[in-house]
Parts: sequence; structure tokens; C-alpha cells
Amino acid sequence: MKSRFEFRGKANGRGAIRLVVTLNGERHTVGLGAVVHVSDWDTRRAFVRASSPAWPRLNALNVALEALRNRAIGGRAITSAEVMALVGRSTKAEGTDHIWSWLADNASNRKEGTRRVYIAAYLSYRRHGGTTTTPTQASLSKWNATINLSTPGTAKTYLSAVNAMLVQAKQDGIIDWSPSVHFPKVPGKRGKIALTDDQVKALEGMKLQRELILVRDLFLLGTYTAARRSEWDIRTSDLGTSKVSVKTQATAVIADTPTIRTLLRKYGGRLSYDDYGQAKWTTDNKRQRFDRDLRKVMQQLAGKCPELNEVIEHRGKMVPKWMAIGSHSARKTFVSKYAQLLPLPVVMRATGHRSLAQFAAYVQDTVDASVVAKMFG
Repeated sequence: MKSRFEFRGKANGRGAIRLVVTLNGERHTVGLGAVVHVSDWDTRRAFVRASSPAWPRLNALNVALEALRNRAIGGRAITSAEVMALVGRSTKAEGTDHIWSWLADNASNRKEGTRRVYIAAYLSYRRHGGTTTTPTQASLSKWNATINLSTPGTAKTYLSAVNAMLVQAKQDGIIDWSPSVHFPKVPGKRGKIALTDDQVKALEGMKLQRELILVRDLFLLGTYTAARRSEWDIRTSDLGTSKVSVKTQATAVIADTPTIRTLLRKYGGRLSYDDYGQAKWTTDNKRQRFDRDLRKVMQQLAGKCPELNEVIEHRGKMVPKWMAIGSHSARKTFVSKYAQLLPLPVVMRATGHRSLAQFAAYVQDTVDASVVAKMFG
């Protein structure tokens, strides 16, 4: 019988420790439910350092394994059940709560943009999964059914986070079951509402104050070029040239029209999303503030265009139409206008779409319903 411990480190510097046992020619890999920082791992000895909180438990397991090896040398057969029993007692000594601790640690060590979401998802799962019960598929399904009754978008986000953590836990040997979740159907995102030409003209002529002027002009930049918010950084020299999308790595051609040149001239030849907000704002905070200011702009636009006050269903709620307009509406506005004026391949060059199936989501409601009715009755 041979045994060794492995450290499976992650990008965040932490990782799970596994036990690899070779018995009667068969190799067995067992998760120990122990997660340590790379600084607690002694690479030369292939074991945790004595300063690690996990050392007492893993050292006791190592001593017990050494006793089994000595018995094997003495000629006594060792079964895999005996090895698993040792591991089970070691894990039990720490308590079933170690899985919850692993999940909390995993959530806390995510990148800044996702940390809060993962922690919130973990807390929701623990609250409904039972604080004293080891996470199981049954508790996951129970929480799944509970959270699906909330806002679909939030439910899907939380389920994705917990599912990702549990899949990682399975890979690291922390749990021995494969998680399965049922995602709710999420209504279309804000931004599927396109503005008409008259509404765009009204938006161009609105008198706004302070930061709202920049918010309005950035939105207009999107309606003139089909650029996403992440691509709102355009110079006069960029017009008529190809640019690679930050989000999809697709190549799109930036339109060159007098309207765009006039808008860029107002900002010295360059208009960028980077000009909005303060340097100390996080990416999430900046996006939330921009969305809030854009809603203020659209609310004022609804005062000039009463049709935007029409109540519609949006993400499961009944809201005025102007509240369903987001930054992506700028891109939708561009497509809605030019899909009726130019061949679709030409419009796709501006949007950067390589698939007609994806592009169809933008043009599905640009066809005049009355024309369809006349043709097909």
C-alpha cells in the first residue's frame, strides 16, 4: 500500500488537499474536505505545514495510514474499506459543517465583480439548505424550488453561482455527488426596446443638465454606431474602419456619418464611456449609476414622447415603456432603423454579428405587421 497527499491549487492561491492511495495495484483518489492556502503547503514534504489549521487532522490521518502500511509490510492484507473508514473518521472529526465552510471560502475568494453575488448566493443556499445539514442534492433541489419563486433573473444568477461552486467541490473531492439545478425561464433583458426616429430626434434636442448630457450623448453614440456599452470609446479617426469587440472579439465596421462626426467634435474628437463617473467607482458601481442616470434621461424623454409611458410587461413586471430602455437599446435602435433600409449583411458588418441566428433576435420585430397581414391574410 502506498499513499500520498496532493495539493490542487487555484489562481486565488487556495486549494483542496486530496489523498491518493494505491492499494493492490488500484489507485484511489479521495477528497478530504481540507482547503488551505499555498503558503501552508510544504512542496518538498508534500504535506501541510505544522502552522496550518488543517495540520492536526491531516497529521492524525497520516499517522493512521502509516500504521496501516506497517501492517501491510507485516504481511496482513489491507482492504480499501479500512482506508475509507480512516478517511471517514478524519472528515467526521471536523464535522459536516466543513462543506459549508469550503463553500463560504470559495465564494469569498472570487474576483471583485462576482464576490458579492457568490456570497449572497451561498447565504441564500445555506439559509434554505439547513445550517446543520450537509449539502445534498435534496437540499439543493429544495432551495432551487424556493428561490425560483423569486425574481427569475436573481434566481438564475444565484443558482449559477451555487452550481459552479458545487461543481468545483465535486472536482476537488469535497462532495461525492454531482449537483443538478433547474434554471427558471428569464424574460428578455432590458434593452430590447428600440427608439423610433422621432424619439431619437427628440432625445437629441433635449435640454439636460450636468452628467445627464454625457449619458445622453453616449447612448446616442450607440444608436449611431451599433456599439455596445463596453465599446463606447470612439475617435474621429476610427470612423469607417474596423474595430474588434471587447466582449466578443468579433470585428465590426464603425459607420462614418456627419451626425457621428458632429457628436465627436463636441468632445474634441473622442467620446468614451471612461469619461463618465469617477475613478474611485468600481465597475459594478459605475454601471449601476449609469443605468440610473439613463433612466432619468428616458423619463424626461417620455415627457416629450407620451407613447413611452405605455405600460408593458418587462422581466415579469408591468412598467412604463421608458423603464425598459437600457444601454443595449441603443444597439437595438440602430438595427431596427437600418434593417429596413440596407441589406442585412451590410447591417451585420456594423454590428459585428457573424451568425444570422443571433442577429435575428435584433430584427424579429422590425417587420411591418400590416405588410405581413396583407401577404398571408
